[in-house]
Amino acid sequence: MKSRWEGLNYIEICSGLGRCVIRDDGREIDGTALAIINHPIFGLIKKALFIDYSPKVVDTLTKRINALNASNKAVARVGDYMDPTGIAKLLNTLPSGCLNLCFVDPTQCDVPFETITGIAKILRKVDFIINVALGTDVTRNIVGAILDTSFAAVRKKYASFLGSEDFFNRDDVHSFAMQGKNEELRRAFVAEYLQGLDRLGFRYVDAKPVKNYYHLLFASGNPKGLEFWKKACAIGPDNQREMF
Repeated sequence: MKSRWEGLNYIEICSGLGRCVIRDDGREIDGTALAIINHPIFGLIKKALFIDYSPKVVDTLTKRINALNASNKAVARVGDYMDPTGIAKLLNTLPSGCLNLCFVDPTQCDVPFETITGIAKILRKVDFIINVALGTDVTRNIVGAILDTSFAAVRKKYASFLGSEDFFNRDDVHSFAMQGKNEELRRAFVAEYLQGLDRLGFRYVDAKPVKNYYHLLFASGNPKGLEFWKKACAIGPDNQREMF
């Protein structure tokens, strides 16, 4: 019996160079792009598409892909998440009929919701992992974006990220900001984002905090996707499984 899906595509937006340096001790380790390629499961992936806005970064990552003899499955391309049309053109090069996992990894909350919407429309079936910088970007700027007109550019960025200005028009949000209730503001910010994802059909969501910096938000339109995510999160970087 033929499978309903013909394979799995992996898409990474803001891929970087593929290598990272540990700030504390200077050790160099694989970033997510090379970690995916070097993982045994990479053999099951149909196509891996790594996108970054910097031509220099893409050129370096391409050389690393070639050095690993992975260019038959992996490709790095220049693309800007501020340009949904350009991202769409890159996604249209992927094999159709596949499941898709899209990792969006910015350093701040500035990926337009329009871009997420476009990805969801183009790819026949996609789950998202989205880096939401709650502990850095949002914590530093959300009160100013709500109360201070000098933060107009930041407010515009967040409205684009959330998909509308609705968040900033809420009485409870203004009240939280006036009282300096940052935890309540962060929860309300994420809840607003999840409502947008829900409208796109992504009703099965979960978040994994990474220290105090950011949350990895998983979103799927299928309960099986959430099941796989939770199983994956139970496996540590050392490949050891949690007891529960």
